[in-house]
Amino acid sequence: MAVDWQAHARHREQVARDEGVWIGLADENCEPIMDAPPALSISAPRVRNAVGELRVEFSLQSPAGAVHPIVDEIIAEDLGVVDNGELVPSNAPTRFVLVQRTGARVRAYRVTHARARGPFDAPRVLEVHGVDGLHMLERFPAITGPTTWQNSFTRFTRDWAGPSNVGVTFSKPRELAGMKMATVADGVTVEGTAESAVRELIRSSLAACWRVAGVDPATAPLVVSHYSTEKHSPKALIRRSDEKLLDTILPVSAAAGLEIRVWLWLPGDRQPTGLFLTKPAFVIDLVQQEVANAGA
Repeated sequence: MAVDWQAHARHREQVARDEGVWIGLADENCEPIMDAPPALSISAPRVRNAVGELRVEFSLQSPAGAVHPIVDEIIAEDLGVVDNGELVPSNAPTRFVLVQRTGARVRAYRVTHARARGPFDAPRVLEVHGVDGLHMLERFPAITGPTTWQNSFTRFTRDWAGPSNVGVTFSKPRELAGMKMATVADGVTVEGTAESAVRELIRSSLAACWRVAGVDPATAPLVVSHYSTEKHSPKALIRRSDEKLLDTILPVSAAAGLEIRVWLWLPGDRQPTGLFLTKPAFVIDLVQQEVANAGA
């Protein structure tokens, strides 16, 4: 069923005004599933350029004793194990906890683990842990040759890591796409202001990954905007390394006073600067802070 995003936005805003905060559960595409039950406690501290963590406890039982259905989404039947009276999921589909306060953007946290406390058939408290959108940059490489990443796949049956004179085969054939990795520093650096260099490294690396995956940029789940504070940004040089993207850009960003913010855009929200999105997406904004001796 299609989501009425305008109606959902009005609902979130109304609940946030009435109760101070709206909390909901979303699926792997960040489309809403349900409102969350009452929160007993919530902790979601934010530290600049560090992956934010969420810990929230929900009250699961209504006054009539009914158990809120959120427990079935986060701790699904037949997917959990019982440990000292607590139901702990061993596997589950991706779920996001969404949080919105009055006048603020929706903050999204991917559920990493959860525990339901109480009787197996009628748990009373659900404890949920999650991480914010910045963690997604840990899943992508700072690609040395983004234009070489191909979007055509070839079926491989042989494991070429084995001895050259022995035809070792994969237990399961694999579909692989071609790519090239640079072995020298020449030509694999990004130079400019810290803001522009970090943005270009993120943009080109994500574009290569989405091209290989066959994802339309307008529907990509993670994008970088063209937002700028127009403040002075120091010169920087970043070496592409094929290591984790977040690990590559953090030292430069910290030294330059550049903050990396990742927030969730939902249909009906104002479009991010320089982008046109059609589906829920995590948007990366680069926010230049004041830098000492900026005019030097």
